[in-house]
Amino acid sequence: MEHEHCCHDHDCHDHGCGGCGGCSPAEITLTRPQAVFLARFAQTPFLPLARFLYLSSQEDELESVGLTAVHLTGGEDLEAAKATGTLLEQLAGMGLITLDYDISLSNYDYAEYETSPIFAQFRQAVAEGAGRPGFLFDTAALEKGSMALTDLGLAVLERVMELL
Repeated sequence: MEHEHCCHDHDCHDHGCGGCGGCSPAEITLTRPQAVFLARFAQTPFLPLARFLYLSSQEDELESVGLTAVHLTGGEDLEAAKATGTLLEQLAGMGLITLDYDISLSNYDYAEYETSPIFAQFRQAVAEGAGRPGFLFDTAALEKGSMALTDLGLAVLERVMELL
């Protein structure tokens, strides 16, 4: 599946700013970290994304998200990864980016995610939990995805690049 620069089927009122054309780029206020992150899209239209899942080998349908919106930039600890995830969810909430866990980047090697210290910590926590009686989540999994700009995000990025 290919990314499109659109808002998909987002409910415009859920984004606070209107997300799908309900506001102009000039009406969106970004924090400096949000603007700096958005500027990364000036170099590449799509960025890798992952989320860490708890799975059960006993119940096929049992799944839970342990850590969402993981984007590695190098040397993260768990708190830094959570902060980046919050920032990404804020940008998605404003309708500026999409977070797609069902669309991985076909030409991107997710090995850095699989071998990252934070995923190793996650796997260890799942293994410790699996040793407890009655604990069904005994498998750690990495769900590979991607993020992309929406049309509104592209317009805001153009404004951000003028200011940076």
